[in-house]
Amino acid sequence: LGAYLIGISSLLPMPKSYWPEDGCQWSIRVRGHGPSKIHYGGHVFLVLLAASTPQYSGGGEYESELSAKQLRQGIELHYGKDFTLQHMLGSAATAHVATATAAAEEEERGGLSEYELQRLRRMEENTQL
Repeated sequence: LGAYLIGISSLLPMPKSYWPEDGCQWSIRVRGHGPSKIHYGGHVFLVLLAASTPQYSGGGEYESELSAKQLRQGIELHYGKDFTLQHMLGSAATAHVATATAAAEEEERGGLSEYELQRLRRMEENTQL
């Protein structure tokens, strides 16, 4: 699920316990994904700490990493265990994921023509959240 959230601009609230020293609850945007340097075979997500409640006194936005398990548990705590992308983010999320999935599948098959790349970019621009 976390990989589908990359590039979606909607904020996802995470538990206050993830950054206790900040004294606030952060909402995040998922910016990237990669292998964990700590857990062999694990994954981490680069996230942007984009909004806080109450307002963080340090100001600004910050980057952090969450393990795949932390991201999943944070989403489950807020949305419950039976959530879907459409439930979380609305129907625009479904279109965004479909566009991203189609692009990834085409890339695996040998790439896209310039026309196809432009068409997918237009579709993606029309489905930005």
